[in-house]
Amino acid sequence: MRSKEVAELAGVSVRTLRHYHQVGVLPEPGRGTNGYRTYELSHVARLLRIRTLAELGVPLERMATLLDDPADTASADLLADLETQLRERIAHLEGQLRRVSELRTSRARPDLTPALAEFLEAVGGVEESDLADLEHDASVLLARLYEAGGTPDDLHELAAVLNDVRGNSEYDDFAARFEALPADASDADVRAVTEVFIAAFGPSLTQHADTAMGGRLRQLREQDVPAVDLDPRLNDAQAAVLRMIGDTL
Repeated sequence: MRSKEVAELAGVSVRTLRHYHQVGVLPEPGRGTNGYRTYELSHVARLLRIRTLAELGVPLERMATLLDDPADTASADLLADLETQLRERIAHLEGQLRRVSELRTSRARPDLTPALAEFLEAVGGVEESDLADLEHDASVLLARLYEAGGTPDDLHELAAVLNDVRGNSEYDDFAARFEALPADASDADVRAVTEVFIAAFGPSLTQHADTAMGGRLRQLREQDVPAVDLDPRLNDAQAAVLRMIGDTL
């Protein structure tokens, strides 16, 4: 039999057949006088066994053990490892299935983890602001970084702190002045807007400096992540305000 015929019989491509030869799992047959490979029964049978193992999920580099000595102890160990891997994959897929089912029922956003979605719902956002999308993006990044190194309770604490800030009537004053700040604002105007935030919310934020949450936030500031003050949605003066706030707190 020739390559194309053998490949069709086994349900693989000729390219896959050649790959099996290259990695050594399937010995190359001899060539006839016409230069074409001529596959014998032993080659075809081994190829079919390879396909059976591949369907089980056995990696090519470990097939030789099962093909050459199926009763060997190493074969039993390989199958045990494979069973463990498959159970882990099944558990992962079952988790995905549960999540998809929950999303269909709750109509929650599929692009957010459950903890992050809960955090954003708790925090909310600035209503009718041109910078609302920037604030939302910053919240997503902050919460995701915080979630990666903490627990759901940590996110709840972070949400509570942010809500304390946003719940203060002075936040609306700061947000309005911040959004109205022109790109060519003077240094004095930049400092004035910054001082509004620091005076109103500095004590509330700095009281958490020595807590576990404060330590986590300091770690996040040291990570190589996109800086909010470099976002193109901010003008130069607004970016300067955020940098000044970050340097002060």
